[in-house]
Amino acid sequence: MPSEVTKVIKNSGIIPENAMDELRKWKAPTVLARDSEPATVEIEAVPHLIEKAIQEHDFVRIRETDLEVLQQYLRTQTPSRLTVEDISGGVQTVDIVYGKTHLGDYIIPWADERISDFLADCVLTLEEGGRRITLYSPREMYYGDKKVFSVWKGTVYE
Repeated sequence: MPSEVTKVIKNSGIIPENAMDELRKWKAPTVLARDSEPATVEIEAVPHLIEKAIQEHDFVRIRETDLEVLQQYLRTQTPSRLTVEDISGGVQTVDIVYGKTHLGDYIIPWADERISDFLADCVLTLEEGGRRITLYSPREMYYGDKKVFSVWKGTVYE
């Protein structure tokens, strides 16, 4: 099934039909079937529609690799407790081991892909030496295709 971006581009008419025929000939996987309908999108609206399609379907992924994060994590490992408060008010506290980057960001080992959407709607609070740190702005760290850590900024409050 073609993606929304493909549909926007096809409906805009910016790719000539003869080019579409050539893509079909080579069995390009994202090409829509030939239709007799003329372009249905104003050319000025195409960039906005492409951006909207990309944002809606989470196509924007930047995979960041920082080889020093693993070394920093191993050097600065600290046991702690992480409190997770979800949008419904539910609170859960878990024991974790975190590390810190040179810039003071918090390195948390990545446990499971299924929790990423859940964490996006939660308030995370880390205990550090009697202080409570609210974590925000996570970045995912990869080694190859494997997500290994999430690195968070933190705000201290007593």
